[in-house]
Amino acid sequence: MQSDVTHQTLHRDFNASVNASGLEPYSGPWTKKEAAHLVRRTHFGVKVNDINFLRSFTNAESAVDTLVENAISSPLPDDPQWYSSGLSGDVLDVYDIQFRWMDQMYNKGLKERMILFWSNHFAVSYSNMNALPEKAGSSYASHMYNYWKLLHQNSFGNFRDFVLDMSKNSAMLYYLNNYNNRSGQPNEDFARELMELFTMGEKNNSGSDNYSETDVKEVARAVTGWRVNNSTLRGYFDANRHDSASKTIFGNTGNYNLDSVIDLIFQARAEETAWFICRKLYVFFVCAEPDEGFINELSVYFLNQNFDIAAVLKKLLSSAHFYEERFIGSRIKSPIEAYMSYLRELEVAPDSELKEYIRVRMQESNEELLRPETVFGWGGY
Repeated sequence: MQSDVTHQTLHRDFNASVNASGLEPYSGPWTKKEAAHLVRRTHFGVKVNDINFLRSFTNAESAVDTLVENAISSPLPDDPQWYSSGLSGDVLDVYDIQFRWMDQMYNKGLKERMILFWSNHFAVSYSNMNALPEKAGSSYASHMYNYWKLLHQNSFGNFRDFVLDMSKNSAMLYYLNNYNNRSGQPNEDFARELMELFTMGEKNNSGSDNYSETDVKEVARAVTGWRVNNSTLRGYFDANRHDSASKTIFGNTGNYNLDSVIDLIFQARAEETAWFICRKLYVFFVCAEPDEGFINELSVYFLNQNFDIAAVLKKLLSSAHFYEERFIGSRIKSPIEAYMSYLRELEVAPDSELKEYIRVRMQESNEELLRPETVFGWGGY
């Protein structure tokens, strides 16, 4: 009987600790332990220099602020020679993008973590790009490089702008077949994923549907008319292929196009979108088991910040919730995180042979960089 009472007491104490912290800034000790926790979640593995740098700050807020600002100001990588000199279709050029990314994962930190997060959110696979002759063909490696650059440019910006830019990216237009979506012959692939995977998700935080099948059909009509120029590697709008008739989406009627339908999503489904993205950020940076109360609080902040990614990330990583004991060492790494963590912690810079080994092992586990198995990206652990 004593053990039952003890168990009940411990259960109450655990629940109290679970609910004890939220978005308020972490104000506890700022020691090697807390700094290492922040490094593990924002880098690929821990280096002593990383910990010492973060410990040089007086608290978590200032450390996180500097970490995010340094990532934002990190310059874009130099374009590879094969990209600068013209179009390329050699799969080795795609591997070159992967290897460049691995180098950045080893040498840098938070920005590469965010690029990894967004590449799994806005999933695009290079293996799909040259699957059909009318798709990217011999220029697919260059389209994938532009997609990778877009992730660099938008990872900490405004999420609404990010969605719009990604929707017009040539690799995304090809991958979800919106390059072939025209008036009279609508293709629903992109329209569905725009809502289900990129913005609001299927259901809200109460379990109710965020959109109907009719909404999918109407959004598909709204985003018609987009094509890809393989010479410029850009998506462009062809008014002759656009369905200019009236559409009704979420009960709103108008002559919607790609830009205005994204505006509508961020107006009519703003709360749902904020919650969906904050939940994914939470799972990626904090814990695989979401704390719904905290996520609701974070999503309100995201809304108030007008979908500023950097702002919501700073708030999350400097919160008292993030530094709770139960989250330290609790996250299971994905394959690329595990590989790069080993290398960084052993301080073994990856050479070409080692990077190729990692690429092949990741391909065998269906988690190769820039090649998700499905539109849903990689499954979590």
